[in-house]
Amino acid sequence: MFLNVTNHKSSMWQQKLIDAASIYGEIVDYPFPYIEANYTNEDISRLARETISKIIAMKPAVCMVAGEFSLTFQLIEGLLNAGIKVVITCSERKTIEQKNPDGTLTKTAYFDFVQFREYEHFKS
Repeated sequence: MFLNVTNHKSSMWQQKLIDAASIYGEIVDYPFPYIEANYTNEDISRLARETISKIIAMKPAVCMVAGEFSLTFQLIEGLLNAGIKVVITCSERKTIEQKNPDGTLTKTAYFDFVQFREYEHFKS
């Protein structure tokens, strides 16, 4: 199973991203937990422990984790420590800027999937 731990539903992915993830099995969306701005470090750690336990019970072959940085960091560390492969998408970002008649600017970003990059523990 490829577990998508983000707030980006796989139904909205490019086909080549779906194809790359499907190599690991069924793609399952697991919404990234909501984080209140006033959460303490203890709140983040508690949420990380709860989320990691639930993910481990699902037995994914690989997880893609992306979201609020402090929780993402703890989830990645916890999943790697549990022996679960964790990846992130690597995409080319293409932007188009358009000046509107009223002088405002509209910026549209397009992301073109290239590959997954696997997270590893830092080696100094």
